[in-house]
Amino acid sequence: MRRNQHGFTLVEVTIILLVLVILSAILLPQLGGFNRMARYSKVREDVGAICSAIAAYVTDTGEKAFWNDGSRWSDSPDRSWPVGLLIGDGDTPDGPGSDDTELWRGVSGDYFSVETDFRGEEFRFTIDTLANHLIHNTPQGVTHQGYRTASDMGDGTTSGGVDGGTRFDPSSGQGFNSMFAWRGPYISDAIDPDPWGNRYMANVFAMYKPQGDDSDGFTSAVVCYSAGPDEQVDTSFNQPGGWTTGDDDYAALVTAGAS
Repeated sequence: MRRNQHGFTLVEVTIILLVLVILSAILLPQLGGFNRMARYSKVREDVGAICSAIAAYVTDTGEKAFWNDGSRWSDSPDRSWPVGLLIGDGDTPDGPGSDDTELWRGVSGDYFSVETDFRGEEFRFTIDTLANHLIHNTPQGVTHQGYRTASDMGDGTTSGGVDGGTRFDPSSGQGFNSMFAWRGPYISDAIDPDPWGNRYMANVFAMYKPQGDDSDGFTSAVVCYSAGPDEQVDTSFNQPGGWTTGDDDYAALVTAGAS
């Protein structure tokens, strides 16, 4: 006996397509919202990890700055410049080119000058990578060890006229007993780009304390920063009176270990 077989009619196909279009119109915005939430969650996680790493560096080393060669106890401390911007892997976000935002877009190895709120003086800072200072202990990509580590404490060596187990301060030319040391890596993995492919950044110039400034805390707000989904820098680099992010940028304040 021959079975009666037939396909979908044009009306049935039209109804099915209409239902699919309606479902897509309902679900796609929700899926897009979930995707945005997931990306912002990733940014919060990454930025929080970077902030915690910077705070741990401050606590371990007793420093109020990152240094371009790491060796504040070296034989040539006058060559050690404070680092003003730490950057991660990824593309450089776009920027409007204004002076108060352009510094976020600096290139590793360059220098820049910026005024801090310490007597209104302007200081010169270098630019380096987050990985060099927080993961590898190779400031500016040096092949030798940068910051003094815990294994160096009390090793009996002398550097710059300072006995082993002390920390040398090039700004004052003084050495003093200290258990401070670099005890990283402070982030276990590579610092990947943000969810939009751009690099994370930290305006660590605001950590720097010139000689003679014994006040607690940083000179202004130190933040870990992402340019956000529009991939455009919209936030001022130096905000000594507080901190406000621009447009859809995301930033978290470094607080622990800052005093």
